[in-house]
Amino acid sequence: MNCQNPASPSDQTVLRPRTLSETDAAILQLLAAGSSSVKIATHLHMSRQAVDYHIHAMLRSLKAVNRPGLVSKAYTLGIMVVDSWPPRVWPDCVG
Repeated sequence: MNCQNPASPSDQTVLRPRTLSETDAAILQLLAAGSSSVKIATHLHMSRQAVDYHIHAMLRSLKAVNRPGLVSKAYTLGIMVVDSWPPRVWPDCVG
């Protein structure tokens, strides 16, 4: 898994982050597992507004229109491990 290169040539148009922050990765994993912003905030000891800020930043950077789209895009780009439950981000995509 290499987070630096898009999964296919068509992914060249996506502004894909080179790496996610530890916070973004934790939020993305919990979001992919179906947690709400409030549950994510409680789990990570953050405010709900901070969680929403991180989610919206990831939505913009991956050009996703909503939360399910964000998770789908993360899987498509190879940011998330495919055959894993609970969902997790590849370690080399975090830094």
